[in-house]
Amino acid sequence: MILRKIEKYLRSCDLPENTSVVIACSGGPDSVCLLHAFSQLRDKFSLRLHAAYVDHGLRDVQERSLEKQCVLENTNSLEIPLVIKTIQPGEIKDHAKKNKKSLEETAREFRYKAFSTILEETSGNFLALGHQADDQIETMLMRFFQGSGIRGLVGIPKKRGRILRPICECTREEILGYCKDKKLRFVTDSTNQQIDFLRNKIRHRVMPVVLDGFPGLKRSLSSLRLKMAFADRFISAYTRKHLKWKKTNNGFSILARTFMKEPEVVRIESFQLAYSRLRKLEGNGNLPIQLPFRFLAPLYSRDISSGSRTLLAGRQITLYRHMDRLFLERGVVSVVKKGYVIEVLPDMPFRLPHAKGILKRTKYGDLAENRANIFADRNISFPLILRSWKAGDRIDLGFGRKKLKKLFQEWGVHPAFRMQIPVLEDASGVAAVIGGPFGYSTIFRKGATPDKASDSDILILDLQPEQ
Repeated sequence: MILRKIEKYLRSCDLPENTSVVIACSGGPDSVCLLHAFSQLRDKFSLRLHAAYVDHGLRDVQERSLEKQCVLENTNSLEIPLVIKTIQPGEIKDHAKKNKKSLEETAREFRYKAFSTILEETSGNFLALGHQADDQIETMLMRFFQGSGIRGLVGIPKKRGRILRPICECTREEILGYCKDKKLRFVTDSTNQQIDFLRNKIRHRVMPVVLDGFPGLKRSLSSLRLKMAFADRFISAYTRKHLKWKKTNNGFSILARTFMKEPEVVRIESFQLAYSRLRKLEGNGNLPIQLPFRFLAPLYSRDISSGSRTLLAGRQITLYRHMDRLFLERGVVSVVKKGYVIEVLPDMPFRLPHAKGILKRTKYGDLAENRANIFADRNISFPLILRSWKAGDRIDLGFGRKKLKKLFQEWGVHPAFRMQIPVLEDASGVAAVIGGPFGYSTIFRKGATPDKASDSDILILDLQPEQ
Protein backbone atom coordinates (compact mmCIF):
# COMPACT_ATOMS: atom_id res chain seq x y z
CA MET A 1 0.00 0.00 0.00
CA ILE A 2 2.72 2.48 1.00
CA LEU A 3 4.87 1.72 -2.03
CA ARG A 4 1.88 2.29 -4.31
CA LYS A 5 1.13 5.64 -2.64
CA ILE A 6 4.74 6.80 -2.95
CA GLU A 7 4.94 5.61 -6.55
CA LYS A 8 1.76 7.55 -7.36
CA TYR A 9 3.22 10.60 -5.63
CA LEU A 10 6.50 10.45 -7.56
CA ARG A 11 4.65 10.11 -10.86
CA SER A 12 2.63 13.23 -10.02
CA CYS A 13 5.92 15.10 -9.46
CA ASP A 14 7.08 14.15 -12.97
CA LEU A 15 10.73 13.92 -11.93
CA PRO A 16 13.24 13.72 -14.79
CA GLU A 17 15.66 10.81 -15.06
CA ASN A 18 18.75 10.87 -12.87
CA THR A 19 17.09 13.19 -10.34
CA SER A 20 19.12 13.47 -7.13
CA VAL A 21 17.06 13.18 -3.93
CA VAL A 22 18.34 13.69 -0.39
CA ILE A 23 16.24 11.75 2.14
CA ALA A 24 16.10 13.24 5.64
CA CYS A 25 16.47 10.35 8.08
CA SER A 26 16.26 10.76 11.86
CA GLY A 27 16.11 7.04 12.62
CA GLY A 28 12.40 7.19 13.52
CA PRO A 29 9.79 4.94 11.85
CA ASP A 30 8.57 7.60 9.38
CA SER A 31 11.98 8.43 7.93
CA VAL A 32 13.20 4.81 7.99
CA CYS A 33 10.06 3.77 6.09
CA LEU A 34 10.65 6.58 3.58
CA LEU A 35 14.32 5.61 3.17
CA HIS A 36 13.49 1.96 2.50
CA ALA A 37 10.63 2.76 0.10
CA PHE A 38 12.85 5.06 -1.97
CA SER A 39 15.50 2.34 -2.18
CA GLN A 40 12.83 0.01 -3.65
CA LEU A 41 11.77 2.60 -6.24
CA ARG A 42 15.24 3.95 -7.01
CA ASP A 43 15.75 2.01 -10.26
CA LYS A 44 12.15 2.39 -11.43
CA PHE A 45 12.43 6.21 -11.34
CA SER A 46 16.18 6.44 -12.12
CA LEU A 47 16.91 8.26 -8.86
CA ARG A 48 20.27 9.12 -7.29
CA LEU A 49 19.86 8.90 -3.51
CA HIS A 50 21.63 10.32 -0.47
CA ALA A 51 20.51 10.25 3.15
CA ALA A 52 20.91 13.16 5.58
CA TYR A 53 21.10 12.97 9.37
CA VAL A 54 21.22 16.08 11.60
CA ASP A 55 22.43 15.78 15.19
CA HIS A 56 20.81 18.72 17.02
CA GLY A 57 22.92 18.29 20.16
CA LEU A 58 19.80 18.52 22.34
CA ARG A 59 19.75 15.06 23.96
CA ASP A 60 22.29 13.03 25.89
CA VAL A 61 25.26 11.61 24.03
CA GLN A 62 24.20 7.96 24.44
CA GLU A 63 20.77 8.43 22.86
CA ARG A 64 22.16 10.46 19.96
CA SER A 65 24.84 7.84 19.39
CA LEU A 66 22.29 4.99 19.25
CA GLU A 67 20.11 7.00 16.86
CA LYS A 68 23.05 7.77 14.59
CA GLN A 69 24.08 4.10 14.59
CA CYS A 70 20.55 3.05 13.60
CA VAL A 71 20.56 5.46 10.65
CA LEU A 72 24.02 4.26 9.60
CA GLU A 73 22.96 0.59 9.67
CA ASN A 74 19.88 1.30 7.54
CA THR A 75 21.74 3.37 4.95
CA ASN A 76 24.58 0.85 4.71
CA SER A 77 22.20 -2.08 4.21
CA LEU A 78 20.35 -0.15 1.48
CA GLU A 79 23.60 1.15 -0.09
CA ILE A 80 22.57 4.79 0.24
CA PRO A 81 25.39 7.28 1.04
CA LEU A 82 24.85 9.10 4.35
CA VAL A 83 25.81 12.70 5.15
CA ILE A 84 25.87 13.68 8.84
CA LYS A 85 25.74 17.25 10.15
CA THR A 86 26.39 17.90 13.84
CA ILE A 87 25.24 20.99 15.72
CA GLN A 88 27.26 21.76 18.82
CA PRO A 89 25.47 20.95 22.12
CA GLY A 90 23.91 24.09 23.58
CA GLU A 91 24.06 26.06 20.33
CA ILE A 92 20.34 25.73 19.56
CA LYS A 93 19.31 26.51 23.16
CA ASP A 94 21.53 29.59 23.28
CA HIS A 95 20.20 30.83 19.93
CA ALA A 96 16.58 30.28 21.01
CA LYS A 97 17.11 32.18 24.26
CA LYS A 98 18.97 35.04 22.59
CA ASN A 99 16.32 35.49 19.87
CA LYS A 100 13.34 34.79 22.17
CA LYS A 101 12.14 31.86 20.07
CA SER A 102 10.87 28.44 21.07
CA LEU A 103 13.32 25.55 21.14
CA GLU A 104 11.10 23.73 18.63
CA GLU A 105 11.18 26.60 16.12
CA THR A 106 14.92 27.18 16.51
CA ALA A 107 15.76 23.49 16.07
CA ARG A 108 13.72 23.51 12.86
CA GLU A 109 15.65 26.53 11.54
CA PHE A 110 19.00 24.87 12.24
CA ARG A 111 17.82 21.58 10.74
CA TYR A 112 16.67 23.13 7.46
CA LYS A 113 19.87 25.14 7.22
CA ALA A 114 21.82 21.88 7.55
CA PHE A 115 19.63 20.23 4.90
CA SER A 116 20.27 23.14 2.55
CA THR A 117 24.02 22.67 2.99
CA ILE A 118 23.73 18.93 2.31
CA LEU A 119 21.72 19.58 -0.87
CA GLU A 120 24.55 21.78 -2.13
CA GLU A 121 27.27 19.31 -1.15
CA THR A 122 25.53 16.38 -2.87
CA SER A 123 24.23 18.37 -5.87
CA GLY A 124 20.77 17.31 -4.73
CA ASN A 125 17.69 18.40 -6.65
CA PHE A 126 15.13 17.64 -3.93
CA LEU A 127 14.87 17.01 -0.20
CA ALA A 128 12.42 14.24 0.83
CA LEU A 129 10.86 14.58 4.30
CA GLY A 130 8.91 12.01 6.31
CA HIS A 131 5.81 14.02 7.23
CA GLN A 132 2.79 11.72 7.25
CA ALA A 133 -1.01 11.94 7.51
CA ASP A 134 -1.13 12.12 11.32
CA ASP A 135 1.38 14.99 11.23
CA GLN A 136 -1.03 16.78 8.90
CA ILE A 137 -3.90 16.45 11.38
CA GLU A 138 -1.73 17.67 14.27
CA THR A 139 -0.54 20.62 12.21
CA MET A 140 -4.10 21.61 11.29
CA LEU A 141 -5.18 21.49 14.94
CA MET A 142 -2.19 23.58 16.05
CA ARG A 143 -2.90 26.18 13.39
CA PHE A 144 -6.62 26.19 14.21
CA PHE A 145 -5.91 26.94 17.87
CA GLN A 146 -3.42 29.62 16.80
CA GLY A 147 -6.09 31.37 14.72
CA SER A 148 -4.71 30.49 11.31
CA GLY A 149 -6.50 31.33 8.07
CA ILE A 150 -7.30 29.35 4.94
CA ARG A 151 -3.69 28.69 3.97
CA GLY A 152 -2.78 27.48 7.44
CA LEU A 153 -5.65 24.99 7.41
CA VAL A 154 -4.39 23.53 4.14
CA GLY A 155 -1.78 21.84 6.33
CA ILE A 156 1.69 20.82 5.24
CA PRO A 157 2.08 21.10 1.45
CA LYS A 158 2.84 17.83 -0.36
CA LYS A 159 5.46 19.58 -2.46
CA ARG A 160 6.93 23.05 -2.14
CA GLY A 161 9.94 24.15 -4.11
CA ARG A 162 12.68 21.59 -3.58
CA ILE A 163 10.89 19.85 -0.70
CA LEU A 164 9.03 16.57 -1.29
CA ARG A 165 6.71 14.88 1.21
CA PRO A 166 6.00 11.48 -0.37
CA ILE A 167 4.28 9.81 2.63
CA CYS A 168 1.97 12.68 3.61
CA GLU A 169 -1.05 10.50 2.71
CA CYS A 170 0.20 7.52 4.75
CA THR A 171 -1.02 7.05 8.33
CA ARG A 172 1.21 6.32 11.30
CA GLU A 173 -0.43 2.89 11.56
CA GLU A 174 0.41 2.08 7.93
CA ILE A 175 4.01 3.18 8.40
CA LEU A 176 4.52 1.06 11.52
CA GLY A 177 2.99 -1.88 9.66
CA TYR A 178 5.42 -1.38 6.76
CA CYS A 179 8.41 -1.26 9.12
CA LYS A 180 7.22 -4.46 10.80
CA ASP A 181 6.67 -6.30 7.51
CA LYS A 182 10.10 -5.31 6.18
CA LYS A 183 11.77 -5.96 9.56
CA LEU A 184 13.21 -2.44 9.60
CA ARG A 185 15.02 -1.23 12.68
CA PHE A 186 14.10 2.22 13.99
CA VAL A 187 14.47 4.21 17.20
CA THR A 188 12.09 6.43 19.16
CA ASP A 189 13.17 9.98 19.95
CA SER A 190 12.69 10.54 23.69
CA THR A 191 11.71 14.16 23.08
CA ASN A 192 8.59 12.91 21.26
CA GLN A 193 7.16 12.13 24.70
CA GLN A 194 8.00 15.51 26.24
CA ILE A 195 4.92 17.71 26.48
CA ASP A 196 7.11 20.83 26.61
CA PHE A 197 6.75 20.88 22.82
CA LEU A 198 3.44 22.10 21.37
CA ARG A 199 3.12 19.27 18.83
CA ASN A 200 3.57 16.69 21.57
CA LYS A 201 0.86 18.34 23.67
CA ILE A 202 -1.50 18.11 20.72
CA ARG A 203 -0.53 14.49 20.04
CA HIS A 204 -0.63 13.12 23.59
CA ARG A 205 -3.20 15.31 25.36
CA VAL A 206 -5.53 16.99 22.87
CA MET A 207 -5.93 14.32 20.17
CA PRO A 208 -7.08 11.49 22.49
CA VAL A 209 -9.78 13.70 24.04
CA VAL A 210 -11.01 15.06 20.69
CA LEU A 211 -11.02 11.61 19.05
CA ASP A 212 -13.07 10.26 21.94
CA GLY A 213 -15.82 12.76 21.16
CA PHE A 214 -15.34 12.80 17.37
CA PRO A 215 -14.13 9.36 16.20
CA GLY A 216 -14.29 10.47 12.55
CA LEU A 217 -12.11 13.54 13.15
CA LYS A 218 -9.19 12.45 10.97
CA ARG A 219 -11.43 11.78 7.99
CA SER A 220 -13.31 15.06 8.53
CA LEU A 221 -10.13 17.12 8.81
CA SER A 222 -8.72 15.50 5.67
CA SER A 223 -11.87 16.61 3.84
CA LEU A 224 -11.61 20.11 5.33
CA ARG A 225 -7.96 20.34 4.29
CA LEU A 226 -8.93 19.54 0.70
CA LYS A 227 -11.67 22.22 0.72
CA MET A 228 -9.23 24.78 2.11
CA ALA A 229 -6.71 23.84 -0.59
CA PHE A 230 -9.32 24.49 -3.31
CA ALA A 231 -10.16 27.91 -1.80
CA ASP A 232 -6.50 28.82 -1.32
CA ARG A 233 -5.59 27.97 -4.92
CA PHE A 234 -8.47 30.07 -6.26
CA ILE A 235 -7.69 33.12 -4.08
CA SER A 236 -4.00 32.94 -4.93
CA ALA A 237 -4.58 32.61 -8.69
CA TYR A 238 -7.21 35.38 -8.75
CA THR A 239 -5.02 37.75 -6.74
CA ARG A 240 -1.92 37.21 -8.87
CA LYS A 241 -3.96 37.89 -12.01
CA HIS A 242 -5.87 41.00 -10.90
CA LEU A 243 -3.62 42.77 -8.36
CA LYS A 244 -0.11 43.42 -9.61
CA TRP A 245 2.35 45.42 -7.49
CA LYS A 246 5.02 47.32 -9.42
CA LYS A 247 8.64 47.46 -8.30
CA THR A 248 9.81 50.89 -7.08
CA ASN A 249 13.18 52.15 -5.92
CA ASN A 250 12.40 51.26 -2.31
CA GLY A 251 9.79 48.52 -2.53
CA PHE A 252 6.49 47.97 -4.33
CA SER A 253 3.45 50.05 -5.33
CA ILE A 254 -0.14 49.54 -6.51
CA LEU A 255 -3.10 51.77 -7.42
CA ALA A 256 -5.13 52.37 -4.26
CA ARG A 257 -8.53 52.16 -5.99
CA THR A 258 -7.57 48.87 -7.69
CA PHE A 259 -6.55 47.46 -4.33
CA MET A 260 -9.65 48.69 -2.47
CA LYS A 261 -12.28 47.44 -4.92
CA GLU A 262 -11.39 43.81 -4.16
CA PRO A 263 -12.81 41.77 -1.23
CA GLU A 264 -10.91 41.82 2.05
CA VAL A 265 -9.50 38.31 1.63
CA VAL A 266 -8.00 39.28 -1.75
CA ARG A 267 -6.50 42.47 -0.29
CA ILE A 268 -4.80 40.52 2.48
CA GLU A 269 -3.49 37.92 0.02
CA SER A 270 -2.23 40.67 -2.30
CA PHE A 271 -0.38 42.43 0.51
CA GLN A 272 1.15 39.15 1.72
CA LEU A 273 2.44 38.40 -1.78
CA ALA A 274 3.97 41.88 -2.04
CA TYR A 275 5.50 41.54 1.42
CA SER A 276 7.00 38.19 0.45
CA ARG A 277 8.66 39.91 -2.53
CA LEU A 278 9.90 42.71 -0.25
CA ARG A 279 11.60 40.14 2.03
CA LYS A 280 13.48 38.73 -0.95
CA LEU A 281 15.09 42.06 -1.85
CA GLU A 282 18.76 42.41 -1.00
CA GLY A 283 19.28 43.37 2.63
CA ASN A 284 15.74 42.47 3.73
CA GLY A 285 16.38 38.89 4.81
CA ASN A 286 15.93 39.74 8.50
CA LEU A 287 12.36 41.00 8.08
CA PRO A 288 9.82 38.87 9.99
CA ILE A 289 8.73 35.78 8.05
CA GLN A 290 5.10 36.47 8.91
CA LEU A 291 3.17 39.53 10.09
CA PRO A 292 0.44 39.19 12.76
CA PHE A 293 -3.07 39.34 11.33
CA ARG A 294 -4.07 42.09 13.77
CA PHE A 295 -1.22 44.22 12.38
CA LEU A 296 -2.95 44.10 8.97
CA ALA A 297 -6.30 45.38 10.32
CA PRO A 298 -6.17 48.70 8.36
CA LEU A 299 -6.22 46.69 5.12
CA TYR A 300 -9.66 45.25 5.82
CA SER A 301 -11.24 47.66 8.31
CA ARG A 302 -10.78 51.08 6.66
CA ASP A 303 -11.40 52.89 3.41
CA ILE A 304 -7.85 53.61 2.26
CA SER A 305 -8.67 54.65 -1.29
CA SER A 306 -8.32 58.39 -0.63
CA GLY A 307 -6.15 60.75 1.36
CA SER A 308 -2.43 60.69 2.09
CA ARG A 309 -1.54 58.82 5.22
CA THR A 310 0.41 56.00 6.72
CA LEU A 311 -1.59 52.77 6.89
CA LEU A 312 0.91 50.37 8.44
CA ALA A 313 3.99 51.33 10.42
CA GLY A 314 6.07 48.92 12.46
CA ARG A 315 7.55 45.44 12.15
CA GLN A 316 10.32 47.15 10.12
CA ILE A 317 7.97 48.07 7.25
CA THR A 318 5.69 50.92 6.21
CA LEU A 319 2.64 50.96 3.94
CA TYR A 320 1.51 54.45 3.01
CA ARG A 321 -0.71 56.18 0.47
CA HIS A 322 0.67 58.96 -1.70
CA MET A 323 -1.67 60.54 -4.24
CA ASP A 324 -3.44 57.62 -5.95
CA ARG A 325 -1.02 54.81 -5.05
CA LEU A 326 -0.08 52.59 -2.11
CA PHE A 327 3.62 52.11 -1.36
CA LEU A 328 5.08 49.19 0.59
CA GLU A 329 8.63 49.81 1.76
CA ARG A 330 11.03 48.83 4.46
CA GLY A 331 10.98 51.24 7.40
CA VAL A 332 14.48 50.53 8.66
CA VAL A 333 17.20 50.95 6.05
CA SER A 334 19.70 49.08 8.18
CA VAL A 335 20.60 48.29 11.76
CA VAL A 336 24.32 48.54 12.33
CA LYS A 337 26.33 46.94 15.11
CA LYS A 338 26.22 49.93 17.46
CA GLY A 339 23.40 52.05 16.10
CA TYR A 340 20.62 52.46 13.59
CA VAL A 341 19.82 54.06 10.22
CA ILE A 342 16.20 55.07 9.52
CA GLU A 343 14.87 56.58 6.30
CA VAL A 344 12.41 59.37 7.12
CA LEU A 345 9.57 60.30 4.75
CA PRO A 346 6.87 62.98 5.19
CA ASP A 347 3.76 61.88 7.12
CA MET A 348 5.20 58.44 7.87
CA PRO A 349 5.62 57.52 11.57
CA PHE A 350 8.95 55.97 12.46
CA ARG A 351 10.50 54.39 15.51
CA LEU A 352 14.05 54.53 16.85
CA PRO A 353 15.38 52.15 19.51
CA HIS A 354 14.67 54.82 22.15
CA ALA A 355 12.18 57.24 20.55
CA LYS A 356 9.31 57.55 18.09
CA GLY A 357 8.36 60.37 15.77
CA ILE A 358 6.98 61.69 12.51
CA LEU A 359 8.14 64.15 9.85
CA LYS A 360 5.42 66.60 8.80
CA ARG A 361 5.37 68.87 5.75
CA THR A 362 3.36 72.07 6.17
CA LYS A 363 3.27 75.84 5.58
CA TYR A 364 5.06 78.34 7.79
CA GLY A 365 1.88 80.39 8.06
CA ASP A 366 -0.06 77.38 9.36
CA LEU A 367 2.07 77.08 12.50
CA ALA A 368 -0.17 77.64 15.51
CA GLU A 369 2.74 77.81 17.96
CA ASN A 370 6.48 77.97 18.11
CA ARG A 371 7.90 74.56 17.30
CA ALA A 372 11.32 73.03 17.64
CA ASN A 373 13.06 71.04 14.89
CA ILE A 374 11.74 73.14 11.97
CA PHE A 375 13.53 72.97 8.63
CA ALA A 376 13.30 74.90 5.39
CA ASP A 377 11.92 72.43 2.85
CA ARG A 378 13.90 73.96 -0.03
CA ASN A 379 17.20 73.46 1.80
CA ILE A 380 16.63 69.80 2.72
CA SER A 381 17.12 67.15 0.04
CA PHE A 382 15.65 63.66 0.12
CA PRO A 383 16.31 60.87 0.89
CA LEU A 384 16.43 62.03 4.49
CA ILE A 385 18.16 59.79 7.01
CA LEU A 386 17.92 59.76 10.80
CA ARG A 387 20.80 57.82 12.30
CA SER A 388 23.04 57.39 15.29
CA TRP A 389 26.29 59.34 15.64
CA LYS A 390 29.46 57.88 14.16
CA ALA A 391 33.10 58.84 14.53
CA GLY A 392 34.18 61.63 12.17
CA ASP A 393 30.75 63.30 11.90
CA ARG A 394 30.88 67.08 11.36
CA ILE A 395 28.23 69.77 10.91
CA ASP A 396 28.59 73.02 8.94
CA LEU A 397 27.69 75.90 11.27
CA GLY A 398 28.54 78.67 8.79
CA PHE A 399 31.70 79.75 10.56
CA GLY A 400 33.31 76.35 10.19
CA ARG A 401 32.62 72.61 10.37
CA LYS A 402 32.42 71.30 13.91
CA LYS A 403 33.02 67.73 15.02
CA LEU A 404 30.00 66.15 16.70
CA LYS A 405 32.33 64.50 19.19
CA LYS A 406 33.47 67.97 20.31
CA LEU A 407 29.85 69.11 20.44
CA PHE A 408 28.89 66.20 22.71
CA GLN A 409 31.84 66.96 24.98
CA GLU A 410 30.68 70.57 25.32
CA TRP A 411 27.16 69.40 26.14
CA GLY A 412 28.53 66.98 28.73
CA VAL A 413 27.05 63.90 27.03
CA HIS A 414 28.53 60.72 28.46
CA PRO A 415 30.13 58.57 25.69
CA ALA A 416 27.73 55.72 26.51
CA PHE A 417 24.71 57.93 25.64
CA ARG A 418 25.96 59.61 22.45
CA MET A 419 24.26 56.99 20.28
CA GLN A 420 20.88 58.10 21.66
CA ILE A 421 21.06 61.60 20.15
CA PRO A 422 19.82 61.32 16.53
CA VAL A 423 21.70 62.84 13.61
CA LEU A 424 19.61 64.07 10.66
CA GLU A 425 21.42 63.67 7.34
CA ASP A 426 20.50 64.51 3.75
CA ALA A 427 22.44 64.42 0.48
CA SER A 428 24.54 67.42 1.60
CA GLY A 429 25.64 65.83 4.88
CA VAL A 430 24.61 66.36 8.49
CA ALA A 431 21.60 68.72 8.57
CA ALA A 432 21.00 68.74 12.33
CA VAL A 433 21.85 67.12 15.64
CA ILE A 434 18.52 66.56 17.44
CA GLY A 435 19.46 66.91 21.10
CA GLY A 436 16.43 68.95 22.25
CA PRO A 437 14.06 66.06 23.05
CA PHE A 438 16.79 64.44 25.17
CA GLY A 439 17.63 67.40 27.39
CA TYR A 440 20.37 68.94 25.24
CA SER A 441 20.38 71.49 22.41
CA THR A 442 19.39 71.00 18.78
CA ILE A 443 22.01 72.27 16.35
CA PHE A 444 21.17 73.01 12.70
CA ARG A 445 23.35 73.20 9.62
CA LYS A 446 23.67 76.69 8.16
CA GLY A 447 20.62 77.39 5.98
CA ALA A 448 18.62 74.41 7.26
CA THR A 449 16.24 76.50 9.37
CA PRO A 450 13.51 78.50 7.60
CA ASP A 451 13.33 82.23 7.12
CA LYS A 452 9.86 83.53 7.88
CA ALA A 453 10.01 86.06 5.05
CA SER A 454 11.18 83.72 2.28
CA ASP A 455 10.32 80.14 3.29
CA SER A 456 6.65 79.18 3.11
CA ASP A 457 7.18 75.39 2.90
CA ILE A 458 8.66 73.81 6.01
CA LEU A 459 9.34 70.42 7.57
CA ILE A 460 8.66 69.68 11.24
CA LEU A 461 10.38 66.75 12.92
CA ASP A 462 8.36 65.63 15.96
CA LEU A 463 10.42 63.31 18.14
CA GLN A 464 9.32 61.84 21.47
CA PRO A 465 11.75 59.90 23.70
CA GLU A 466 10.57 56.56 25.07
CA GLN A 467 11.62 55.05 28.36
